[in-house]
Amino acid sequence: MLLVLVGCSSVRPLCRSDESIRASLLKRTPLGSSTNQVYAFIKQHQWPIYRESADTGFTMRLPGRNEAHSPVVGSSFVACELGTTCFVMFPFETMKFAYWGFDKSGHLIEVWVD
Repeated sequence: MLLVLVGCSSVRPLCRSDESIRASLLKRTPLGSSTNQVYAFIKQHQWPIYRESADTGFTMRLPGRNEAHSPVVGSSFVACELGTTCFVMFPFETMKFAYWGFDKSGHLIEVWVD
């Protein structure tokens, strides 16, 4: 049990649930934020841009749905890699990505963590 706590502690924020990470991102980039504000936030944290589009939204991959049946969010989006988490007891890595979706006027309408 101690190894699990060491491998996934509060010092390692990516070990939190996707919803917890999403809530944290929404506190820092609230709905209605501009694209410039979100890009500045990403740059401040030095997260690499994973994908972005100025003319289409992102596909929100919900559990139990394939991509064809998943909703597309927004008119534009930016996604970045938040980081990679390695667990002490498991021989694999988990990559976390954040997606910010914007409406046609460039205001944030959704944040998704995957």
